[in-house]
Amino acid sequence: MKAIKPYKAITRENHPSLIPTDQGAAVIEKHNHFHVIIHDLPADVITIGSFYHTDLVGWQKLPFIYPVRRHMKSITEKAPEKVKATAEKSPEAIKQVLLKKADELETMVKTLRTRESFMQTLERVDKVLSEVEEQLKGNKDKPEHWLVCEKFTLADVGLTTLLERLNVLGLESRFWTGGKRPHLQSYFDRVKRREAYKKSTPTAMFHIKSLIKGVTYMSL
Repeated sequence: MKAIKPYKAITRENHPSLIPTDQGAAVIEKHNHFHVIIHDLPADVITIGSFYHTDLVGWQKLPFIYPVRRHMKSITEKAPEKVKATAEKSPEAIKQVLLKKADELETMVKTLRTRESFMQTLERVDKVLSEVEEQLKGNKDKPEHWLVCEKFTLADVGLTTLLERLNVLGLESRFWTGGKRPHLQSYFDRVKRREAYKKSTPTAMFHIKSLIKGVTYMSL
């Protein structure tokens, strides 16, 4: 298991800690493990990569409609040259740092365009979600449990964020719907009933209004 640096949970009155420090060493270790493997998944490669390899995804939902996907791809592809241009106008010490960053961005763009690299990333997600499914399967006789305990933890926040992103990218049918990972599907359905989820997840109307504002601004 990859180690995670110790940190102190931040708590406020009437706000429970997201770190299960009162659940014992075994639960804390399990929590940290899931938090790390979920957090380490490359969200940028998963997101932008899906725009290049559309045959590997299903229906992409708001906010990732076609104009948004096209714009994000354009920004990503232009980034290396923009950084290089900035580097040429900078002092030598800063220039070298920026050129290194530009090289990293070029490598990332090549990775995003390469189908094999994107497939490898999806396989990483598969591996993580298979481990999550096994954990949730072990909780089947504990309906009050979330991922590692009764409390909704930081690991649950990370998992929820991942599932929401995969869902709007049209990857839910690849990873959990249709009986592929029934415990994960039940978990996500349960998460979506939480008030915190409803309040923090943008609605379709919010996305539509944001897109209209963006189009209006660009037309000025």
